Amino acid sequence: MPPLTPNSAPNAARRRYKTPVPAPLYSEPPETGTYRVRRMAGYTLDLMEKVLKSRIRVDGAHNVPAKGPVLFVANHFTRFETFILPWILDRATGRMVHNLAHHELFVGRFGRFLNSVGARSTREPGIKDSIVGDLITGHHDWIIYPEGSMIKDKKTWHQGHLHLNTPDRSGPPHTGAALMALQAAMYKQLYLNAWRLQDDDTMEALEERYAFTGSQLPRHDLTIVPINITYYPFRPGMNLAYKLARLFLKQVPKQLEEELAVEGNLLLGDTDISIYLGKPIPLTNYLDALMPAAEGVKFGGRREACGEGGVGACSLENLVDRVMKPLKTRLTTHIMSEVYQHVTVNLDHLFCTALFASRHDRFTCDHLHRALYVAARNLQATGTRRRHASLDDSLEALVTGEPFPPLDSIVALAEREGVLRREEGWYRIYRPRLDEHHAFHDVRVRNPIRVIANELEPLREAVKAVTQAINCPEADLQQRVATLLHQEDLAEFGRDYTRSTTDDGLKPSEIGAPFLLPGRTSQLGVVLSHGYLASPREVRDLAQALQAGGATVFGVRLAGHGTSPDDLARVRWQAWRRSYLRAYAAAAARCQHVVLAGFSMGGLLALLTAADFPRRVDGVITVNAPLHLADPASHLVPAVKAWNGLVHACRLDRFQWSFVPNQAEWPDANYDRNPVHGIYQLERLMAAVGPRLPEVRCPALIIQADHDPVVVPASGSELETRLGSDEKELRSIAATRHGVLRGEGSDILHAQIVEFLDHLRDHWDA
Repeated sequence: MPPLTPNSAPNAARRRYKTPVPAPLYSEPPETGTYRVRRMAGYTLDLMEKVLKSRIRVDGAHNVPAKGPVLFVANHFTRFETFILPWILDRATGRMVHNLAHHELFVGRFGRFLNSVGARSTREPGIKDSIVGDLITGHHDWIIYPEGSMIKDKKTWHQGHLHLNTPDRSGPPHTGAALMALQAAMYKQLYLNAWRLQDDDTMEALEERYAFTGSQLPRHDLTIVPINITYYPFRPGMNLAYKLARLFLKQVPKQLEEELAVEGNLLLGDTDISIYLGKPIPLTNYLDALMPAAEGVKFGGRREACGEGGVGACSLENLVDRVMKPLKTRLTTHIMSEVYQHVTVNLDHLFCTALFASRHDRFTCDHLHRALYVAARNLQATGTRRRHASLDDSLEALVTGEPFPPLDSIVALAEREGVLRREEGWYRIYRPRLDEHHAFHDVRVRNPIRVIANELEPLREAVKAVTQAINCPEADLQQRVATLLHQEDLAEFGRDYTRSTTDDGLKPSEIGAPFLLPGRTSQLGVVLSHGYLASPREVRDLAQALQAGGATVFGVRLAGHGTSPDDLARVRWQAWRRSYLRAYAAAAARCQHVVLAGFSMGGLLALLTAADFPRRVDGVITVNAPLHLADPASHLVPAVKAWNGLVHACRLDRFQWSFVPNQAEWPDANYDRNPVHGIYQLERLMAAVGPRLPEVRCPALIIQADHDPVVVPASGSELETRLGSDEKELRSIAATRHGVLRGEGSDILHAQIVEFLDHLRDHWDA
């Protein structure tokens, strides 16, 4: 007979077995004593959670059907999953889930505890029929680990196929879960057909085999829900559980020692346990292939000509096994693909994969960091992968040079394991140590870098993104980073602008958007920022003059600016610094030399960034940068801020003093209202910059208006005195206004700045 496919069943057969059955045949499973015991065990585990340091997060609970039996299938990396996962599913979905556990665990009190939380021994007599019966009736949901055992090396992919290696076997995942699901779905339909045809023999045989009655059948069909469990960070090592075992046991068995070192840290350490419940996998298509072959055959009976070539006879069970053989393999592949595709990707995955994928054993630190950034953003752009918080917006720290604890943590692990060594500005891979193979029960402790990389392997597009990024030529990688950072600038502005569309005083988008003006070469990049209450339009004229002089200019849009005063009232000064750092990172990636520049508050950010990167910044320019504000009322801002907080706490917001009027010198570029919160943040920025001034070592040009009505003019001379630069110059200009970059005399000021840049270029060329 021709092979069946999920869509090859005749329409008539489909109509027959999908005929609705009268309501009296259906019922919902009752709450049982076992269920109440499970609830009590759950309370115990709830208490345990309070002392655990790990954070358990469950996403996708909405994917679990509200009605009908469910078979959960999950990956298996730790032993404790056996007893905590049913409790987690119960708490997240309200479903009572049983699961299979290795028979060796069912000893003494712990065995009784496992029974109480719904675990059953793999060697319990008739366990498979019990599972099928539960999946037919929905009396219990089940969770099964098709991998068959813990996959300690997380190696599930080999030569383009799912493939597992354990001490017991080597090959694809077990098909048992798929087989039992298909049996449950098909035998339910056969039972309904027999009921309709009044075939009492088949009904009685199925009821006896799987211990149910017709009144117990649920109205809703069985579905399969894939589960992925991801741990971050994975750091084997000493922990409380390990120490207690060494204290109370004279000799700790080697396997137990390994599991305590790994799993004790995951539970008792600062670990994120991400559990994702994927979209349910229906069995309709598989039934379409199964049912026509089984039509008219009695359970336990015989049917002629069921073998190939029309010869011989077989029972329905044999017929089912024959037809199900290709389908259970196909369904297993479908199930496990869904499980592995929903891993929560984190920075460790990308880092460890990059070490294996690199064609070189030595590269600069900047190259690796940029490659990780590009790979992460490529994954983010697809929108198809789950990402851990280590790959959120703070990932920019990889390329801005800010401290980034997730990177420091994985680099420390790689160094501790001897696979990576940091030299001055370089990373060197020790390939023999990286490629070492270890026994199944040793690999988690002895080569965690390989284990982490293995987990990402089934996500082929993620591996490809990392491989391409780490092996990308340096110039191309730098260009890609610069482009991505500028795109993120524009995207952030777009989000802020959309959020501010209903605010008063919203500026036109072309006024507030960040900009990039490419120069004639990539020799010089200038990061140029506007001031407080302003927008990139404020520095556009200067930017064009610098571009005409040959520089590539990165026009910064500081957070909260270029949109509305209400938007500015929502941000802190650290967000301004982050905006400036992003532009600096783009300039550093694209240009050989970088000069930092800023007007007013933008000058403070230029100085702060120059202090952060004294060896990488080639010059700094400030215009009317404030160390002190001229308006004495600014000293009252902390008191006003405290008052606003008090009346807000008392729910008397109408008494808040949130904004003060601003007489904008350039109304097209500046806000006409000044948020008190913004003034307070400016004061905090000034306080942060002052102590850092001696750390600025690059050549500096300080420009200050001698009668600045906003900034105390003495700020200029104070900057010159306190800067740590050997080469620094203060230029005082005659002006009675603050916004000197535009209007009368601005062209002379622009020429002075271009002259300073030319001086720097002469020095670089010498």
